[in-house]
Amino acid sequence: MHKQDFIAMASPAAHVSSLASELPKGVTVAQAAVESEWGEKAPGHNYFGITGHGDLPDIPLETHECLTDAQLTAELQSGRVLKVIGTGTLIPGSVKKRYLVVRNFGAWSTMAANFAARDHMISTYPKYAPAYLAWINDHDIDAYVRAFAKFWASDSNYADTILSIYHENNLADLDKVPA
Repeated sequence: MHKQDFIAMASPAAHVSSLASELPKGVTVAQAAVESEWGEKAPGHNYFGITGHGDLPDIPLETHECLTDAQLTAELQSGRVLKVIGTGTLIPGSVKKRYLVVRNFGAWSTMAANFAARDHMISTYPKYAPAYLAWINDHDIDAYVRAFAKFWASDSNYADTILSIYHENNLADLDKVPA
């Protein structure tokens, strides 16, 4: 899918979810673009890589995780990682390895439902409170993205990647209020 086609498809879902959460639509679209590779990889309408939990239907899928050996052991014992494929590749300058694993991911009936679930998580889960407050109190995009990125993904460059997509594609325009 072309980037502009994805943005046009994702923007209405981001708008609807933002009405309830007050979170910035442009960041929501940027994160969905990163997580789903511009809509190419979103089985079960899961555009954010949200793992399965609760009463949601889920789908076992392969994914890459950057983890220490201790983190991998904890993930396996908890049942969040179902299977490890391969031995892991050491990340230069880090104690973490990049593993190919199988995890359960949530499934939604529509893109809009997935976007609403993502915004609900960021606006209500205690671990995301610093992110939510960075946006609600200060409208600080950088602080908002960096605060939720710490918990969302194991990739240390995750926030920079989202911010790059956000700026390169002028997604801040989605958050401008018409005069």
